[in-house]
Amino acid sequence: MLEADNIYLRLLEKIDLHDWLLYAYARANKYKWFVDSNPTMLYRQHDNNEFGANNGFETFKKRWLKARNGWYRKQILNTAIFCNYDNKITKAIRNNCFFDKLYLVLNVLNLRKKISESVVLF
Repeated sequence: MLEADNIYLRLLEKIDLHDWLLYAYARANKYKWFVDSNPTMLYRQHDNNEFGANNGFETFKKRWLKARNGWYRKQILNTAIFCNYDNKITKAIRNNCFFDKLYLVLNVLNLRKKISESVVLF
């Protein structure tokens, strides 16, 4: 196996959010995508889901703690590297200095669909 393949496999092992990965890969490669109002895939959620619907205080608390300990940041950066995706937002997340954080705060509404999800990032 080539060394480049090993690097991508190691990165893939660090990415927990595979739906994010597929979405990022499509965006990075300029594939067309849309959110279909007609669900065509069965998706099972249970009480112990790590991800999925953000219902209740405990789920919010888990996500808040993950945001605070850098887990989301690592997921975003690993996904960006895997997809060879680099823009102002990924650079700001990677550099993580005062001006980068200010840039992210000023652009927070561009990061997520819901304002509540954007606020958790900070």
